[in-house]
Amino acid sequence: MKAVALTCPQCSGKLLVSPGVPLAVCNPCSRAFDFATGEKKSLPVLEAAVEPLGDSLRLPFIRFDAAGGGDHAPVYVMAFAISKIGTPYDDGSKLTVEARQMETRPGRLDVAPALGIETAAGLGRFLALRRLDPDGTRNLRPQAVSLSGPAILAMPFRVNGDMLADPVSGMEIRRTALNGQA
Repeated sequence: MKAVALTCPQCSGKLLVSPGVPLAVCNPCSRAFDFATGEKKSLPVLEAAVEPLGDSLRLPFIRFDAAGGGDHAPVYVMAFAISKIGTPYDDGSKLTVEARQMETRPGRLDVAPALGIETAAGLGRFLALRRLDPDGTRNLRPQAVSLSGPAILAMPFRVNGDMLADPVSGMEIRRTALNGQA
């Protein structure tokens, strides 16, 4: 096993990480690093250019450009951990189905990603089917979906007491459901 330093190779800043997740973020540089292979592969950290209206908490999504069946669309995979498994918290799906290309700018996160790129890619292929073949007429399969251009997307959720609201999809979650991350 190869050791990987948890400092940014550009600015030597401390990387924001979750235990056991091979994905780290340098907020000062707006870069993320995937070190699942033992090397630090750089990815951009982008922030959705939405006005959160007041206090906000920037939560991580992993964005891919998906292609398959002659079409293409952005795919957003929720990369923050929530404790309410089995509830309809499916924000990445809502963002993906709307297939909205969001304006972005270099960004930062308030919560470390709790999902690696490879796991996110597996989920992303299934999410892409909901956009690329919504009615199933193309018989598109996850293996036929190609993903490219991964980036970390910081979505600024509005803070309203104990509730967090996504300004794009409208999803609301309790702040206490963030598995103690915020």
